[in-house]
Amino acid sequence: MMSNSNSKKIIVIGLPGLSINTLRIWSNAFSTLNELKNNGSYGILQSVYPPISPTIWASLITGTYPNKHGIIEYCIFDDSKKRNLTARDLRVPPVWKLLNIHGLKAGIVNIPFTYPPDVINGFILSGYVGSHEKIASYPPDLVVLLDKKFHVKELYKNIAWYKPHNELEFINSIINVIEKEGEILLYLIRNFDWNFLITSFFFIEEVFHYLWFYIYKQNLEYKNVISIKNKIFNLFKIVDDIIKNIANNIDKNTGMLIISPYEIQPLYGTIFLNHLLYDAGLLFFKNSIRTMLKRLIYEKIPLSDKLLRMIYDKFPRIRLNISDVDWHRSVAYSTGWIGQIYINKELIKNNIEYNKLINYIALLIMKKMNNINEESIIEKILKKEDIIPSLNYGPDLYLLPKDFRYVSYGCGAAGDESFADFGPKLQKVIIYPPFNYQFAWHRMTGFIITYGSFFRSKYKLNRIVNIVDIVPTILHIFNIPIPEHIDGNIITEFF
Repeated sequence: MMSNSNSKKIIVIGLPGLSINTLRIWSNAFSTLNELKNNGSYGILQSVYPPISPTIWASLITGTYPNKHGIIEYCIFDDSKKRNLTARDLRVPPVWKLLNIHGLKAGIVNIPFTYPPDVINGFILSGYVGSHEKIASYPPDLVVLLDKKFHVKELYKNIAWYKPHNELEFINSIINVIEKEGEILLYLIRNFDWNFLITSFFFIEEVFHYLWFYIYKQNLEYKNVISIKNKIFNLFKIVDDIIKNIANNIDKNTGMLIISPYEIQPLYGTIFLNHLLYDAGLLFFKNSIRTMLKRLIYEKIPLSDKLLRMIYDKFPRIRLNISDVDWHRSVAYSTGWIGQIYINKELIKNNIEYNKLINYIALLIMKKMNNINEESIIEKILKKEDIIPSLNYGPDLYLLPKDFRYVSYGCGAAGDESFADFGPKLQKVIIYPPFNYQFAWHRMTGFIITYGSFFRSKYKLNRIVNIVDIVPTILHIFNIPIPEHIDGNIITEFF
């Protein structure tokens, strides 16, 4: 290990879901963030495809695209089963490992896909995403200490997840989580030794997913709209105050990078590609009693759309899912947040047959999906070699929905099982209204703000930078050479 006497420090703060427009509209809540933006440097940040939280965060912390880091979803379809991806699946070192090599200590707090935590020179408090709601740490006794002081092990167990008419309960529970995360973060900043610290307030984005219209729209006629908007203001103000406290606790040798890896905008609908594959004779179900009973509910019993949707939402165990599919007969299966498709290669004789099949499926999807309501839903379809050519796992086809106004569903952020690979009506229907009450989803841009004595002041970038540029920029601050495997470039305009 090399020693480093570098006196500079860096704090990276992730605020997923926010946009520059959010800071403008809610300027009274985000006074500190706007001050840092106006007095520091800022610009628009391009994300990576697919714009799924684990993939984006893996690119942010490694400076590489998905083909190198290997985190392509919350979970993958592997040997006819779903397998959750974890921090152990990361194929290249995160930035803190590169800093450790040069003798710098790192603190990682609530960053997605840091579970289970690795051994580092510094400390890790694992993030919610991919953790199965477990909180772990390195060193292991850190979580014991934080549990005594802040009851950290209970942090995510009392979230009142959104459902219609519980908006206030939902946002109050998110406020409680973020307040506690802020207390823990400030404690770690003040009481532990570090040169580099990175954190994220992941649950901000959950408010955007479920309450987008309350955040951006005026003159809503919903119940409790004023109370809900006031709670959103309180949440935003709490986040801003946490950043203010951090800014007030750092010296001139410490710089801040505040990053929104993606903004969140409205969803138009949910895609269930397995319905299309089923209709095309490419997907088959098991003949088990359990599966036949499920199909009976969704195909044969004459229920109204409203009643069927209510049953579907309230009783997830009776939804058709991957366990109901006969993989020995099925040629293709779709799972994932943008309708990724896996091919059963055991039924494919050779590459010629494989290429014919994926070309057929791609044409079928474009024809069917872009003739619904006379709207162009899918912009294009990408093959595995276009996205992840060097990985020996992952989907064979990727959908590129137009502006990501439509999504599918895969595994959840906590690492749970499939939300919904099939919709309420199996036959014919491919597009449904937004599912699981999420009314908004990720887009491909966010923002970056830099502030501190070694950053340029009062400057706006005149180009869009990429999320993979963050790691080389951090390494540059510490005068550390950029490894050859890094895809990004130093954002030189910030200096």
